[in-house]
Amino acid sequence: MDSTSSHFKGSIGRTWEDSKPWWPQSTRAPTDAPDIVYIILDDVGFGWLGCYGGPIGAMLRQYGYNTYCVGKWHNTPDTDVGPEGPFDRWPTGDMMGFDRFYGFLGGDCNQWYPPLVWDNHPILPPKTPEEGYHLSVDLVDKSILFLSNQWS
Repeated sequence: MDSTSSHFKGSIGRTWEDSKPWWPQSTRAPTDAPDIVYIILDDVGFGWLGCYGGPIGAMLRQYGYNTYCVGKWHNTPDTDVGPEGPFDRWPTGDMMGFDRFYGFLGGDCNQWYPPLVWDNHPILPPKTPEEGYHLSVDLVDKSILFLSNQWS
């Protein structure tokens, strides 16, 4: 929701009894809006229309869509990928437009021992390779989790 549509519409009196609360309605996609899956591929050369996905992830978010990014995110400068941020160029940062993220921030990673990030938090893989862990299965599992947790 942009700042122009969130002007306070309640009233503030001398006491709480004289005040009228108001909460802005959150923006949601219409019930008949189509489901959109937008896939960004890495290293496809000139066959792709634009890098970083363009403004589509941020535009969808403004119109009430749930937006998720899963996998490789190699768009944040190396100096900004530490657990202290800054987070503005991380997938869930204000500039990028994703509600949730699960994956890794570097250009490459070990598929069995990846340096994982969930939203803005570094985490350990949920199990070891000896227990059957592989990044590709984990990414699919988190994609399913994100989709299954959407608003109904």
